[in-house]
Amino acid sequence: MTAHSSLTRTEVLDILRTTADRAGAVGAGLSWQHLATRPAQGEWSMAEIIGHLVLTEEKVLLPRFRRMVVEDFPTFESSEGLADNPAPASFAAEIGRFRELRVETLALLDSLSEADWQRQGRRPSRPDPVTIETYARYAAEHDLDHLKQLEATAAIIGC
Repeated sequence: MTAHSSLTRTEVLDILRTTADRAGAVGAGLSWQHLATRPAQGEWSMAEIIGHLVLTEEKVLLPRFRRMVVEDFPTFESSEGLADNPAPASFAAEIGRFRELRVETLALLDSLSEADWQRQGRRPSRPDPVTIETYARYAAEHDLDHLKQLEATAAIIGC
């Protein structure tokens, strides 16, 4: 994960708001053959990257944000394996699903008070607590990393 710790809250929210459109633009008009092609052995195809983003939003990010809003200092279950390289049947449908989930995430984040942004939870893989704001920054960094991965994959497979 690339460190973008200097991202402001506004920048984080802007990244989260634009990721689905940016990802969709990278894959727009490409054949399923291109979208499903892995650039190298052991690396994800563009379709698998989008599938990962959907599952991460659905099974990890959104549930954790929700818990931090309503629970005092929740400890999250391990997310290992929850968002591993799925292969969706339709890139466009998966982008649509990602967009729907991200709208829910953004609605939750947009509803927060200043104090809510500092509510905390604990990830199983790290001993230090994480605030909603810190976790939103992580989500934006995750988005940026996978957008770069999508662009690099498109370039490698000749799109």
